[in-house]
Amino acid sequence: MDAVNDGNKASVQLNEVTKRFGDLVAVNSVSIEIQGGEFFSLLGPSGCGKTTLLRSIAGFETIDSGSISINKEEITHLSPQQRPTAMVFQNYALFPTMTVEENVSYGLQVKKVAKDQIRRRVSESLERVDLAGMGRKPVTQLSGGQQQRVALARAMAVRPNVLLFDEPLSNLDVALREQTRRELKLLQDELKVTSIYVTHDQQEALALSDRIAVMRSGALQQVGTPESLYRYPETAFVAQFLGGSNIIKDEKVAHVLTRGEERPSEKHVLSVRPEHLRFSGEGGVDMVVKSRLFLGTSVEWWLQAGGQTLRAWLPSEVEYGEGDTLIATEFRWVLADD
Repeated sequence: MDAVNDGNKASVQLNEVTKRFGDLVAVNSVSIEIQGGEFFSLLGPSGCGKTTLLRSIAGFETIDSGSISINKEEITHLSPQQRPTAMVFQNYALFPTMTVEENVSYGLQVKKVAKDQIRRRVSESLERVDLAGMGRKPVTQLSGGQQQRVALARAMAVRPNVLLFDEPLSNLDVALREQTRRELKLLQDELKVTSIYVTHDQQEALALSDRIAVMRSGALQQVGTPESLYRYPETAFVAQFLGGSNIIKDEKVAHVLTRGEERPSEKHVLSVRPEHLRFSGEGGVDMVVKSRLFLGTSVEWWLQAGGQTLRAWLPSEVEYGEGDTLIATEFRWVLADD
């Protein structure tokens, strides 16, 4: 079976890309180098600029300054149809009056691909997403997960150099979302097509990505592998958004939890992951238990210590004892948010 595109190792270069909507700076001088064959995620809260940046790469938004290149060839001023990209949309954007194969073949017909090539590419694309034999079904008879896979097959059929994903799993229920996420990861591992994926779901980004760019208010906060971002966040925002770290500003609490380690500078605050807080009979921070939430294999504890509320995740068999204090097994100093 052919690869998605002979240029499926295409790299993407964003150079100081800026996009404004009136007085709002939606994307603020973003520069990223995405390697060929990489699964790269843009992660951040709603309104951070990630979807605007993705749409700018696709050509659906015109940037105000900077440049966008694929394989070092600038595409900044090309129309969406002229760019070697394909988008998988959040709402799938399927034609409800068409069959599965008609939806998948639509982009190929627009590009005036020969009919025998269209048949072959549609068949291959449906087979890749495990929908072989369903080509003549109306898309309205498919489940949400199947419709999502039709949208992916349609994008792959045009053999883009770069696949763009705009939160494609957000409309699925939890179980189907996890299943489709696994399938998407297996497919990416097979095809190795360069993919840029937008999501606000931290677990999704961690599970799928080779690298992640965390965005906030239109600007990049940090870029790295899932492991490096989770273990070594540079700012309080990244630590909180990717993993829900406790950001501890109380100097006395920080002093005890770090066992007296000196703070690097006044610009730094202490970050402790919920899974790195433990109960101890002695030598820790005095605390008050505010609530306990049973989550099956773990328990989420909400604790009051030093004037602020902390969250701890502990195995379900671990219980709080009278006189216990709080200690940190791991911690990291991060830059405080502006």
